[in-house]
Amino acid sequence: MGLEHSVRAGGPAGFVGLFAALGLGGCEARDSCEGLRTFDSPPEPTASDTAPPTVLDGDWIGAGVLELQFSKPLSVGAAPDPTRFALLGWGAQVQSYGSSCYVQTRYSALAVGYYRSSVADVWVAPEDPSLLRLRMSNTAAACRTVADIVAEGVLLVYADAQFEGAGPKLLDAEGDAVPDLGPQWAIPRWESCIDDDGYYGGYYCGYALNQTAVGHLPALNVLAPIPCPS
Repeated sequence: MGLEHSVRAGGPAGFVGLFAALGLGGCEARDSCEGLRTFDSPPEPTASDTAPPTVLDGDWIGAGVLELQFSKPLSVGAAPDPTRFALLGWGAQVQSYGSSCYVQTRYSALAVGYYRSSVADVWVAPEDPSLLRLRMSNTAAACRTVADIVAEGVLLVYADAQFEGAGPKLLDAEGDAVPDLGPQWAIPRWESCIDDDGYYGGYYCGYALNQTAVGHLPALNVLAPIPCPS
């Protein structure tokens, strides 16, 4: 769905909305979220001659392969370490509870059922060094849907961290390291995943990115339009 402003119908949330509209005893109940089911996203990123490379947009080009358009060319040398990357699904949510309306963002790692899907491979497109391609460990990976969604999509998390055993970094065409990419709160969580070979460094590491925050996409200055896997 990307950044389209729409509300999902049906399911339990649909029935709740129906009962709210009918009210009790034939009286019409007031919708506490009336006029608030909109989504004002941060501005889309733009190319800059002075800023480091950043993601402009993305699209799923094959089974489990995400292609990201960067603002500048990347190095086609050593492929970056896939464990430095994570794809984070987000959902802008508006929920009505009685006289209160809750506007929040749900973040979660891409998953297949109850199991997360990680980034298995990363490479720079040989025909265009401004394109970065990421292959997921499971081609059926999808955003975790929740009720009362008004918009959803995917965010890239990339950790430019110095850890023992960590593989090559993402470099620009000049050979300089690309800085951290992604939400401010997600970077330290993902760095902990990379640096921890215990519980979070293993199978359940992706769940460290799960979070619910008040408001629509807080702590983001820009938002690259990357859709959920179809």
